[in-house]
Amino acid sequence: MLLNTRVVLLSNPKDLSSQQIVYVNDVCFMGSKDSLLLLELKQKFITKWKCCNLGETKNFLGMCINCNYKDQKIFIDQSEYLNKVLV
Repeated sequence: MLLNTRVVLLSNPKDLSSQQIVYVNDVCFMGSKDSLLLLELKQKFITKWKCCNLGETKNFLGMCINCNYKDQKIFIDQSEYLNKVLV
């Protein structure tokens, strides 16, 4: 699925336990910690390109990301980015 000319969201309809967002040279892998597909994709990516696993995503493309594991919700806040752009 193409979100715009630069941001791409990738997912596998057979296994919704992982999602990938790609923007130029930034990639965010998301999914359940026990997803075999997620682990496989991350390993293939790290093997092919020079990169490292930075752990849980807190910020991505100017978005502050917070996860509530208990309620299974993700909160995305762009206020910091908007303050930079609008000021």
